[in-house]
Amino acid sequence: MYEGGSANVGLEYVSHLCARTPFVSFVGLTLLVGVGVWHGVWGWSKWMRWNPECIREIGDEGRRMRKRRVWLLNGVAAAIAGVWMAGGLGVVGMAGPTEGWLGKEYDGLLQRVPLLAKLL
Repeated sequence: MYEGGSANVGLEYVSHLCARTPFVSFVGLTLLVGVGVWHGVWGWSKWMRWNPECIREIGDEGRRMRKRRVWLLNGVAAAIAGVWMAGGLGVVGMAGPTEGWLGKEYDGLLQRVPLLAKLL
């Protein structure tokens, strides 16, 4: 039997994971934030009718406008995700591993994840 509920999982857990497995946590957080921000930006663009599908121009000019709109929306998503990651990893990622009994609980949780257990 081991602790595995979400009651103790918060920013301290993320900080502990960043300290113990920096590469895995960076990749995981980048994917999580990147996909979430991309989904939000493209959802807002569709709702605000700024997405490429709303351009009604035809021919080469319409194709260029749609292409520019795709690059613009993806650039906005990348910029927001980059700022979010810089702030989040700058604060949370630099806190280091959790000490005491809670750190031992987090290590126990990490030992039970098959891929992470090999890295610890």
